[in-house]
Formats: sequence, C-alpha cells, structure tokens
Amino acid sequence: MTLIILTLNDLNLIPEIKWFEEMEKLWEPGEAGAQKNYMIF
Repeated sequence: MTLIILTLNDLNLIPEIKWFEEMEKLWEPGEAGAQKNYMIF
C-alpha cells in the first residue's frame, strides 16, 4: 500500500470564483452577529 500525502492546496478547496470575499464583508458569524442582525429576517 502506498501512502499519498496531500497539502491543502492539492485539494483545491478554494473556488476559482471568489464569491466568499464579498460574503466575508457582510457576514458576522456566531451569536453576536445573529443578535445584531436578527431583525432583518
């Protein structure tokens, strides 16, 4: 059996379209963010 070692970059987990960069500016995860924004819903 051969063990294959991969790095995080080998897995290509980051999408080519950087949609998450805009979301990071708007989204505050966790309870504090939820309490701050719950009335929007």
